[in-house]
Amino acid sequence: MRQKGITAVPLDNLADKQGSHVRQNWNPQMWLDLELDRLSLSPLRPKRPLPWPDPDDIQLARDLGFVDPITARPIPGTRPVCYEIVSGEKSWLTAQKAGLPTVSVIVR
Repeated sequence: MRQKGITAVPLDNLADKQGSHVRQNWNPQMWLDLELDRLSLSPLRPKRPLPWPDPDDIQLARDLGFVDPITARPIPGTRPVCYEIVSGEKSWLTAQKAGLPTVSVIVR
């Protein structure tokens, strides 16, 4: 049975896997910790209901202090640079509901 909840892989574990696909494409400059207000939903996002987080996911994020990383791209011409979410809307919403100050973002 698949376990529900929020999971994360420490970056150290990814960096230590020499010879793996992750190691070959590893670029630590692509990871950022961003304030939630610097992220927004993409206007290209399909018009479907937002994936609202479960109360259990929100409590887990409060307890752990983090959520799964979000994938985003920079919005040109914004200062400070803001980002639009490519994937990870549920993690973004969970972090908001949990009151986390920042989230980990993979920038493409």
